[in-house]
Amino acid sequence: MVNLFAGFTGQMTHFNSFDVFRSFSANFDDLVKVLKACCVMLFITGVADYVAGVGGVDLAKSLGFHANSVAGGGYLVRSRGFFVEPTDFGLALNTFFPLTIALLASQKKDMKTFAYLLMYLFLMIVARSTGAIIGALIGLIFSLMVL
Repeated sequence: MVNLFAGFTGQMTHFNSFDVFRSFSANFDDLVKVLKACCVMLFITGVADYVAGVGGVDLAKSLGFHANSVAGGGYLVRSRGFFVEPTDFGLALNTFFPLTIALLASQKKDMKTFAYLLMYLFLMIVARSTGAIIGALIGLIFSLMVL
């Protein structure tokens, strides 16, 4: 899935805007639906892992999958979602959320764009991943350079 997604985003960099994909409206709408579902899934698992971690429960051990031990304690616990460590979770956030937000903004859906932006920022805070935050800042710098 990651290689397929990376290949698709690589192909999208050859176009100047998302309006090129509007001619394929059915495929474009399906892509937006899939990305929205991925973002909601990341949000649910991230919040569930954070809430369980605040309560002192290692959600990975409770569900029976292998992951690193919980980083932090109490309200300073770092959310992993369903990934092995918080950095992987943060990098998945940087993969799915910006593209979803950009596609929703291109469709002029301001409230949904704002809601997904809030989910993205909240999850970046609870993941506390330095690599993901640096990646998001570099992406923001490159985005501003293009404008």
